[in-house]
Amino acid sequence: MADNNPANPVTIFFQGMVGLALLAGLGYGGWVLMDRLAGQDERAAITACQNAVKMQLRSPASAIFPESSDAGYSEPIHLSATDGSWMWNNYVDSQNGFGAMLRSEFFCTVDPTGYAEVVLIGD
Repeated sequence: MADNNPANPVTIFFQGMVGLALLAGLGYGGWVLMDRLAGQDERAAITACQNAVKMQLRSPASAIFPESSDAGYSEPIHLSATDGSWMWNNYVDSQNGFGAMLRSEFFCTVDPTGYAEVVLIGD
């Protein structure tokens, strides 16, 4: 025989509140974790790009990359949250073959494994 008694409204209310609290907690924890991992990935992408740029310079030891507070600095762009690809377009100051400091623009992509490809313009 079917139970025709409606559920207790207090029980339904508390079940709903527990469900909302769990969802909110999981959602918040997920965002914190994603931000933390994305920050680490960004630093790794920047390092991979800087190393790849230095390999193409005539004087790698003279390379000066801009700080995030410098004029003209651009942040790396996270291409995909699922695979960890990054793209970065920025500049580097370094010595040319005659010892003069020149500014070169570069375009870098970093795949999920950390492999960086760089196009250097102006060295």
